[in-house]
Order: sequence, then C-alpha cells, then structure tokens
Amino acid sequence: METEMKRITETARKHDKLQTLVHHINIDSLKEKHEIAMSKKATGVDGVTKDMYSENLEDNLQNLVDRMKRQAYKPQDIRRAYIPKEGSKEKRGLGIPAYEDKLVQGVMADVLNAIYEVKFLDISYGFRPNRSCHGAIKRLGNIIERNKVNYIVDADIKGFFDNVDHEWLIKFLEHDIEDKNFLRIIKRFLNIHKLSYFILMIFPDMSSDNFYSIFRRQAFFFMGTSGTILFITYVFTIAFSCSCFIVHGP
Repeated sequence: METEMKRITETARKHDKLQTLVHHINIDSLKEKHEIAMSKKATGVDGVTKDMYSENLEDNLQNLVDRMKRQAYKPQDIRRAYIPKEGSKEKRGLGIPAYEDKLVQGVMADVLNAIYEVKFLDISYGFRPNRSCHGAIKRLGNIIERNKVNYIVDADIKGFFDNVDHEWLIKFLEHDIEDKNFLRIIKRFLNIHKLSYFILMIFPDMSSDNFYSIFRRQAFFFMGTSGTILFITYVFTIAFSCSCFIVHGP
C-alpha cells in the first residue's frame, strides 16, 4: 500500500486534480488496516471487535468491498462518549465508530494524506508526519530570537468543528479531487456524524481535530509586515512586528 500512496503523491504533484481514488479502498488495503488495528479498542454500536471480525475476515472484507462497488455501503452511527476536558469544566466528545468503518476511514486517511501532504504550507504543524506542537514552539522561538517581534497572538477558535460548513468543506476537497465516488463516501460520513466526531474516527489514533487538517492550508492566510503565522488546525499563533495585520478565513 505504501507504493500506491507514493504514486498518489506523485500524481498530486503533476496534476491539479485526481480522478480515480476509490479503487484504493480494496481488500488488500482494508486487510492491512485490520492487521495493524489494536485488539482491545472500545467497540462501536455494532459491538464488533477485531477478533470477532477476524473470524470470517475474507468474507467480511469481500462483503464490504462489494457493497462499496454497488454504492450500498453506508457508515453506521457512532457510539458517543464524553471525557473530561483538561483545564475546563466542559467535556470532550468522543466518537467510537463501527469496526468496518474504522477500516474504511483508515484507508481514506492515507489517500488524503498522500494528496495533501505535498501541498501543505511549511508553516503548518498540525498532525503531519514528523511534525508536532513541539516543532511549532521551537520554530516560534527561533522567530522571536531572530526577528523584531512586538506582539504574539495565541488563539483558539471556540467550537470550530461544530460550526464548519460541510458544503465548503467538500468544495475544498473538490478543488483537488474529481472522484465523485470517493467524495460520496466522505459525504455519507459527514451526513451521519457531526464533524467533530468524524475527525476522531478518520484518525482514531490521534487525540482530536484531525480530519479538517487535511485542508487546513486553505483555512488561514496571514498578511502583514514581517509577520509569521504558525497553526495547528484550529489553534494558531501569530508573531508580528507591525500593529496592523489581517487574518483571512476560508
């Protein structure tokens, strides 16, 4: 599957839009996601565990792929859970998807990352390979040390994912993807789940706020004299030396 992802990346570099992607969600790629899945994860509304799915793995995967080919695949609802939010009285919502939905989402996440990783801006640090919050902080430190900085603005957009417009979100994807079948699956996930839960499902091994990072390069543009913006999805930091700056949203 790694070779396939590299081919997608090369195609993304050469062409403005990619046309055929859904075929990458196949028995081999789904089986690969199944093999690396953790066994003792909480189950979704289906109550299916990895071990249970393994009992008839080939038949289960074939049935899943057949449904996708007939456009009959529909994601199941999620089981919602709430955990304490650090530093707040509020609770963070978690979405636990059905097992086969995890497999589909895992493959789709790989495809989307293969497309967009080469397009991301260098100032973006959120949920990217070999990048982290620590890297963003280190770079900000270098900016402060080497440049004249009078102000630093650190912002967190409240309820960001609860208010993302799904129509615009799909438009961002359509800017680079022409495969209507691939986009149809994403729309079905969005129609069934709130975006904030869907994010956690598409990247189940990350803490939160990940799926929208696929098109975060479109989210913020900073213009100002000697200004720099670093952002991690909906959290961003601006260091600037002028008193006037503009941050544009999508």
